[in-house]
Amino acid sequence: MRRWSHITATLLVVLLSRTGLANPTGNTKAEVAKRVASYVEAFNRRDVAAAAEHWSDRSEYVLAGGVPIVGREAIAEALKKLLTTDEQFQLTVSNQKYRVVSDDVVIEEGTATLISEKHGTETANYLAVHAKQKGIWYRDTVREMTVSTQPSSLPDPEAMKSLVGSWKYDSDSLTMTVTADWKHERNFVARSFWLQDGHGQTVTATEFIGWDPAAQTVRSWSFDSQGGFEHAVWHRDGDRWLIKADAVLPAGVTATEQRSLSIDSDGNLRSQCLEQQVGGRLMPGSDPITLVRQTSNPIANE
Repeated sequence: MRRWSHITATLLVVLLSRTGLANPTGNTKAEVAKRVASYVEAFNRRDVAAAAEHWSDRSEYVLAGGVPIVGREAIAEALKKLLTTDEQFQLTVSNQKYRVVSDDVVIEEGTATLISEKHGTETANYLAVHAKQKGIWYRDTVREMTVSTQPSSLPDPEAMKSLVGSWKYDSDSLTMTVTADWKHERNFVARSFWLQDGHGQTVTATEFIGWDPAAQTVRSWSFDSQGGFEHAVWHRDGDRWLIKADAVLPAGVTATEQRSLSIDSDGNLRSQCLEQQVGGRLMPGSDPITLVRQTSNPIANE
């Protein structure tokens, strides 16, 4: 398993497409759904303490405008300002989909609707990461995306569009597939990732790529089925992406990496690890890996 964990930590990071899902279990999804319902109920009865208890100590709530609120105390203060007013309002959530990444991580997508006397009806799509700590599910990260018919806020739409599609890599020691599509009014690219080694062991992962309007940069958030996760910042460098990533591996070891990603004229995905550190130790980079596009190249067809 140590060798396979190494494949997970490097190849998933190298391909920056760590998007996939562990096989979800009904019990896990039901547990998270129950906590979501509990949060909505606490919110609607204006119980600040009970609502804040649903957030982890180091949680992050990113508003639709890109402004982050970090930490349970800060989120509790924001809830207090909203819930202690005289204005009447009601929160509902709908269209929820749950993806079980690991025993301790679940990703939720849904739509939140807040009906108030002052502002009328406000609707936003959201992406939430739920983390299980000491047997309790907490809201670890929640990001709002206001529903809008306006064009995507992502920069360089042509470059982002090239990341949508499906690819495959096949060798004696590793088979890998990557699929990606637009999400939330084309403001995010969601990528699903499946790997199987020569012994038949599999790893899946999930990644969301989106524009951070506060920092004016592209970011990604990744989670794998062994419990590892990653945050990365993307920058354009000519015809390629340069990605700087910070990760926590399944064993709890931290890692950093810089990698490149480019799309050739046939739409094939070419990725290379340029440098990395695992547990503070400098590790060698890797040779480029090319995944062959399985669907038509959207750029070539337009």
